[in-house]
Amino acid sequence: MGFYHEPERRAYRDDEFVLIRPRVCDQRCQPYIFVLHDDSRVFVGRASGWGFEGVAREADDVEIEALAERFNLERLRRVLKLRRRPPGEAGAG
Repeated sequence: MGFYHEPERRAYRDDEFVLIRPRVCDQRCQPYIFVLHDDSRVFVGRASGWGFEGVAREADDVEIEALAERFNLERLRRVLKLRRRPPGEAGAG
């Protein structure tokens, strides 16, 4: 399953990201969280009816942090840590 990002007019293929689908009580409002393999960007899509609508938008740091906390997602915490690292520390572990 891929997704389309309208501002870039670009379709992302399933080999470019990790899909995270946290469990929620109503699958019709389940978020689809796409994290690029290099952890540089996070996109969020949603279900419409009973399926993914195919379009995702880029999440900002506030939304990434909220999703990480709500669904206890360590991968998103790692993304935030990388994004908040000062320039020049990009290669530091």
